[in-house]
Amino acid sequence: MRGWVIFVYLLFVPHFSCAALLPPVPRTLEELCQREPEMVERLFRSLDLDRPGLDKVGEAFRANHLPEACRRLIVYYKSHPQYVSALSIENPSSRSAEVEGNEALRGIFTFQEVTAAVPVLPSGCLDWGFRGPKDDFEWWGMLQRNAFIPVLIARWEKTKDERYAAAFSRYVTDWIVSNPEPDDGLAADGWETMLIARRLTDAWISAFFILQPSRDFTDVARIMMLASAVRQTEFLMPRLTEEGNHLNAELLAIATTAAAWPELRRSREWLDFAVAKQREELEARVYPDGSQEELSNHYQIVVANHTERLANLLHYAKHPAADEMYKWADLLWSAVAAVARPDGYGPLNNDGDLENNFYQINIAREGRLCAKVPFPALPAIPLTPYRRELPWAGEVILGVPKVGQIFFNVGPLGSAHQHYDGLHLSLFVQDREVLVDCGRYTYKVIDSWRKYFTGPWGHNVIIVDGGLPPLEPLVGMREVKSDFQVQTSAAVKTEQAWGEVSFRGTGFLPSRPVTHRRSIVQLDSQPVCWVVLDEIESAGSHRIEIPWHFHPSCHVQINPVTQVAETVDPGHGNLQLVPVPVGNSMPDSVRLVKGQRWPFPLGWYSPEYNVKQASPVALYEKEISGSTILVWLLVPVCGEVPQISACATLREISSRPYLNLKIKKISSGNFEESFSLPLGEK
Repeated sequence: MRGWVIFVYLLFVPHFSCAALLPPVPRTLEELCQREPEMVERLFRSLDLDRPGLDKVGEAFRANHLPEACRRLIVYYKSHPQYVSALSIENPSSRSAEVEGNEALRGIFTFQEVTAAVPVLPSGCLDWGFRGPKDDFEWWGMLQRNAFIPVLIARWEKTKDERYAAAFSRYVTDWIVSNPEPDDGLAADGWETMLIARRLTDAWISAFFILQPSRDFTDVARIMMLASAVRQTEFLMPRLTEEGNHLNAELLAIATTAAAWPELRRSREWLDFAVAKQREELEARVYPDGSQEELSNHYQIVVANHTERLANLLHYAKHPAADEMYKWADLLWSAVAAVARPDGYGPLNNDGDLENNFYQINIAREGRLCAKVPFPALPAIPLTPYRRELPWAGEVILGVPKVGQIFFNVGPLGSAHQHYDGLHLSLFVQDREVLVDCGRYTYKVIDSWRKYFTGPWGHNVIIVDGGLPPLEPLVGMREVKSDFQVQTSAAVKTEQAWGEVSFRGTGFLPSRPVTHRRSIVQLDSQPVCWVVLDEIESAGSHRIEIPWHFHPSCHVQINPVTQVAETVDPGHGNLQLVPVPVGNSMPDSVRLVKGQRWPFPLGWYSPEYNVKQASPVALYEKEISGSTILVWLLVPVCGEVPQISACATLREISSRPYLNLKIKKISSGNFEESFSLPLGEK
């Protein structure tokens, strides 16, 4: 499919070429200074021309010899390389860097797994308003961020092939000519604040210094790029986003400009401003457990990376706030480590992509090694059943080494990227994730796909009356309750967690809300298993549906008699999902759904933006009148398939209702265990 996309665009869209772009872009410094004297003069006025090394530049500028001043400034930067190791440039995507680099030479770019050739306008410039083959605002944003530049720089560094430097020069000057500063001063189009930030920090500034030795990094590109970078930073300063990861990125851009070019008169002012504002933002948005308010593993990593990079810049600039920023970064990284699966990957919560948390942490650690700054040790690999929690995020991790791990969300929705995932759980067994969060796929708001991936149908939760939205807070602490007593034999060790959500009523006159309370108990027994207790409190009749989302790699079978859903993949960790009868109460029915598009999406998984895969869902359904209880056993299968039976009854202990659960293993050595879980609010 990708090949057809490229073919169609190459067939109907003119090729990008040096000749096509030359007319609107000045060819020489003399032409640049004649056509854009205000741009050039503004650059020189922003520099401290009395700084050692810039005296000859100042002489030429004061004599009004602008082309000569430009040449002397270029010589200065060629002989004054900055601390490039402290500046960061994004890694190329997962596709072959060589393939992407060669395509980029021809104006063909790949963003978020979507490849297209950018049209060339009659003027010879690229169409910077192009939104890609899917008419996607995010694709346009990546183009405006110049997110293709890292692959060009990576290829130049590896091969020293000057075609990549020449292409970089053409694209940067093309962007500057095609995207003038808005006359009305509004942050729009290519001058949106987040686009400025990511363009400067992830593409331009590092490239400027890395390409200093290149003969095809043209003199015109050097001056235009430096002048534009300074102006974009000046434009950004009074127009910052109010809060969140966007603000973190914008502050990093200001600090990076200041640290990379200390010759700027306002360099120290900008650096101090970025530090003060970042301190204020971190104090307001980072919880004491290290989790950032958006409660997204992906954006937690983004904010941790931005804070780490700011700390590195401050360290190399010998700024007194460096140690403070490293401490903030340490706190953020601790939360990244806490939620990682045994294979290192993090959850797909709240607009996340599947990314390796340990890999991101190791990149930060390597940067500290270069800076000779200590990095906190990662938690040791547990040897016994474990529990980790982020109490402010409301995230609990229960695990048994070499068997499996549960990620359980009982916290607030989070800000900016919230999904309706209260009481969702994901399960990793042995070597792979089995029960999953479905991811994000798209940011198109008016879209059934966006509704699916962000809504309850995209998570392992109880669906009430077709998908009523839960009454959940966005931010603030939701206490993780785990100290309720589980009555069992001394031989069985347990870990437990509990949470609840409420749902709006239905109809013109809303009924009393429905409350869903979910408890999870980890049993360190033979076999190891997790008990999921779902209590639904209601005064009326409702239809509840329980989708259990499996990873696309799982082959799922459902026993129509016992309603057990199990994965059957030899050589991998598997799962038996066992509905447990509570008296005579069981789900009314269960069916397997995969890749459904109509009447609404169901059975889809998105490991990263713009990518979706059909995945199996075991969909349980039940009509209820009043309150009801559902119990599930999650039995990991690591080798031999255990034969499990279970039943549950209700009883009272000291005038309090309890659920009495009996689990029996009838293969490879009999095992039977009974235990009691308290019902109601813990």
